[in-house]
Amino acid sequence: MSTPTRESNGGDLADKLGVLAPRLIDSITAYSAATESKTSSHGDQLEAECRKKIVEAAQAIVDAARPPQPEWMNQSTAGAEFVALRLFIEWGAFEIIPVEGSISYRDLAKEMDAEVQLVTRLAWLMVSSGLLEQVGEDQVRHTLKSRQLTESVPLRSMWQLMFDNSFMSSASLPRYFRTYGRREPKGLTHIPFTVAHGAPEKKFWDVLNAEPGRMQVFMNAMTAIDKQVPLMGPITGLYDFGWVADVAAGRDEKVSPPDRPLLVDVGGGRGHCIKAFCAGESALTLDRCVLQDVAPVIEVLRGDEDSGLGGATLMAIDFHVEQPVKGALIYYIRHCLHNYDDDTAVGIMRHMAEAMADDSRLLVAEYVMSNPPSRFSIWMDFIMMMSGGKERTAALWKEVGYRAGLELVAFHGMDVSSDGHAVIEFKRRCEAGEAV
Repeated sequence: MSTPTRESNGGDLADKLGVLAPRLIDSITAYSAATESKTSSHGDQLEAECRKKIVEAAQAIVDAARPPQPEWMNQSTAGAEFVALRLFIEWGAFEIIPVEGSISYRDLAKEMDAEVQLVTRLAWLMVSSGLLEQVGEDQVRHTLKSRQLTESVPLRSMWQLMFDNSFMSSASLPRYFRTYGRREPKGLTHIPFTVAHGAPEKKFWDVLNAEPGRMQVFMNAMTAIDKQVPLMGPITGLYDFGWVADVAAGRDEKVSPPDRPLLVDVGGGRGHCIKAFCAGESALTLDRCVLQDVAPVIEVLRGDEDSGLGGATLMAIDFHVEQPVKGALIYYIRHCLHNYDDDTAVGIMRHMAEAMADDSRLLVAEYVMSNPPSRFSIWMDFIMMMSGGKERTAALWKEVGYRAGLELVAFHGMDVSSDGHAVIEFKRRCEAGEAV
């Protein structure tokens, strides 16, 4: 028979909390100081670091104080709540529950056209976690957290996307790896997402477009991402385009004729990056920029008189084949390569490398993972695995660049971005006996 420990009587717990509590207070004090003195992007980074320390200190207190419970139970309970939340979003439950006041489970079930016992059991999962609040024995009402789901379509879409794209796909991984072997997903088809949705031979975007409404959920969720978490990073401020001025001025027409494209935005969507780069006193001007994307996107832009892209060249391309614009000064690609495995990313980069002149630069705006990664970045990497992509460390970016015929010049913005985003600069790699 084991001897009762001091912790069972609360002694060790009190000692732990006595050590952890001052750390939380110190991190809050540091955060207050950082916010009061914030005057620059460096201040943003310091503030983010302080917030991270607050979370870590608070989580340490929660972990120490939580009653003993098997970790598998915690994980399983969280998964069950996720399923219940996903169903309530699809069935419109959060909009049916009044913003103020409560509703009976019976009335909620009637409005949802569902059985009352089923609705009650699903709601209890969210009551147990504090997402919803029960009133008496048969009423439920919103909390501050759940009320947000009634106010934001993008937020509801984000929850749907995380369930449909990540949760469902990750649940299929044991079967996926039994079928395809214990290796990273590779290629555009037969990836976890398409396998989980019963269409392994199709591409990610084909599956996304196959079901009405799914693409709209995806686009709404991207709006939530931009507002809530730093997945995409800042567009400007990471890279200094000042050196472009001499080329734009055409001081040496033998090297850079006045009609040479200064910037080709590969996979640039609706042109938000080009417009940001050309704003103000920038040496970059729209008439010397090329915006490339898939045909449907370009067709929409050509028909949009208010696109703000007047003067820019709009070009439909497939970046998996030859780059049609040769010898541009800068090729820019933002948050596209993390959608693909290494071999596919190398292929995309090689097409740009083969189009580059000796003085051209390829700028890749992407997340750069630390080693070991933060919890946030490895979560992102896991999400990307579901669609066949991946996040990369600095070493991996250097490797894929080298394989594509490129030499890494520098990582820009790592001292500015608090979340690991950077602009990775490459130049065409010299072969033996070749001068650049």
